[in-house]
Amino acid sequence: MPHLRLPGTKAALQVTANEQIVDPDVVNDLCRAYDYLRAIEHRVQMLNDEQTHRIPVVPERREAVSRLAGYGDTALFEADISRVRARVHGAYSDLFAAEERLSGEAGNLVFTGVDDDPGTVATLTTLGFSDPSRVIHTFQQWHRGSIPATRSARAQQLLTSLGPRLLEAMSKAGEPDIAFERFREFFSGLNSGVQVMSLMLAEPSLTRDVIQTMAFAPKLAADLARRPALMEAMLERSFSTPAHLEPVGSRALRLDALLEREDGFEGKLNGARRFHREEAFRIGYQLLRGAIGATEAGLAYADLADACVGGLAEVCEREVLAKQTTDIGKWSVCALGKFGGRELTATSDLDLMLVYEPSSDGSGQLATRFVQRLIAALSAPTGEGLLYEVDIQLRPSGRAGPVAVRMSSFERYYREEAWTWEFMALTRIRPVAGDGDLGRRIAETARRALQVKSADPKITEDVADMRRRMARERKPRSMWDVKLTPGGLVDIEFLTQHAILVAAARTPGAVQPGSLAAIKALAAAGHFSAGEAALLIDGLSLQLNLQQALRIAAGDKFEPETASAGLKAWLAKHLGFKGFPAMVARLRDIQDQIAALRTRKLGPLTTEGAGEGV
Repeated sequence: MPHLRLPGTKAALQVTANEQIVDPDVVNDLCRAYDYLRAIEHRVQMLNDEQTHRIPVVPERREAVSRLAGYGDTALFEADISRVRARVHGAYSDLFAAEERLSGEAGNLVFTGVDDDPGTVATLTTLGFSDPSRVIHTFQQWHRGSIPATRSARAQQLLTSLGPRLLEAMSKAGEPDIAFERFREFFSGLNSGVQVMSLMLAEPSLTRDVIQTMAFAPKLAADLARRPALMEAMLERSFSTPAHLEPVGSRALRLDALLEREDGFEGKLNGARRFHREEAFRIGYQLLRGAIGATEAGLAYADLADACVGGLAEVCEREVLAKQTTDIGKWSVCALGKFGGRELTATSDLDLMLVYEPSSDGSGQLATRFVQRLIAALSAPTGEGLLYEVDIQLRPSGRAGPVAVRMSSFERYYREEAWTWEFMALTRIRPVAGDGDLGRRIAETARRALQVKSADPKITEDVADMRRRMARERKPRSMWDVKLTPGGLVDIEFLTQHAILVAAARTPGAVQPGSLAAIKALAAAGHFSAGEAALLIDGLSLQLNLQQALRIAAGDKFEPETASAGLKAWLAKHLGFKGFPAMVARLRDIQDQIAALRTRKLGPLTTEGAGEGV
């Protein structure tokens, strides 16, 4: 009914009476109340010649307003004000009875009028909002169609019903202010709000889950804002299937099918980015909800990266060879670092190496172009964002070496030239795309090279020196920097990789790219005692879980002094502790024990051996 949309309040009210939408007597009461409240508003503004809609709370100023309004008795003025507001509120309650019942669970929630409704302020305060006026003002603006999501009458009707549920969900999340701000950003960015609000009204659990996601996972909240359709995906049964239990190759097959449907190179890059964002959101959401742990999330993130690297590698190969008469020959993209160990987080970059076996004289040049195109496909920003940061510095000779490594050069380098730290990196090599036979040859070559290296008497000295150098050059911010802090993940990796290098000849099964599998294999062969293995496994589990949680909730930086109480409580609960202090105590204790173990096996982080966490 477009003719109801009139700029004048009284004129619009009169039309509702004419159309028999609102009782004429109610309209007359509301028009009289409007005239009265407008007159009082003008007197308030006359007091100090300022734009305000609030009656002063200071008695002297309040009395001055009443006199400007023609009252000789301030008590009579306040009684009239209360009577008029009660009449307006009563009319509102009758007109929107269903919506008032919806707001009953939380208490009084009224977002009409100009002044803040005292009952609404009290309710929002009880719900934990620190600035109720800001919440009220925002909802008032939304109800007036200030954003695209609430321009239609249907959207405003849905918002009236959904509002109380949203606010209660924000309160129950434990971070109402943060949840409100992130929902406000999300909601303000929607082109239309009807579908989203209809979904949330139809699925109360979805409202709860979305609000909790916004309260504790800003990266996931940003993904939701960018692609609201993810909310529909959250309702699908497959969305709840534990992300690490996808059948082997399932993600790769789905991505390959999607890439086949996309037109052009740019279209395929954007398609891969959309696929990645939706799958990464699913993994992060399950991690946030506690449906999967850090190890499972690492496996799922790595499987997703495998699919993206494999799918885009084939796209890039076709692109490079489109106008060529020769080919690259056999090639294999290998994962290293945390990618090789299948321990990725939501923000991990990818350590890659391309090894190829040429089929002609021109294969080397084509392989170089192929690698460059693949790196760009993975890391260049497009209209759908970027996919991964890519690092290829772990290849033979690092930055000084060719970006594409011939198989013969790969074999010779690790036989004749590689440094000890490069053998440490080699313990985590894992072929992820390309020719299967070549990938198996690479893995076998790496195992043989590590077995030969295990006879080197300088392994312990070299590994210890490398750990000290890293401690000097890359200092941790605090104990919460679980990667670099003494007793953190780097110490666990160094202890594990040192043991692999020493044991490779006698215990070939210890050469495992994943830290957990390697520790278990080393313990079974007696290279770690049962107590040492238990300590390393506990420390790995706790700190990987904390790292995964922080990556989705706080990015790379977390400081308890500035973190909210709600976030700290969520972290403790997520990691299985009764409270944040208990979690801190356990983290500090396990880091101290691992640092002490590293000192016994590799020496202190400083040559003097003094200081905290040596």
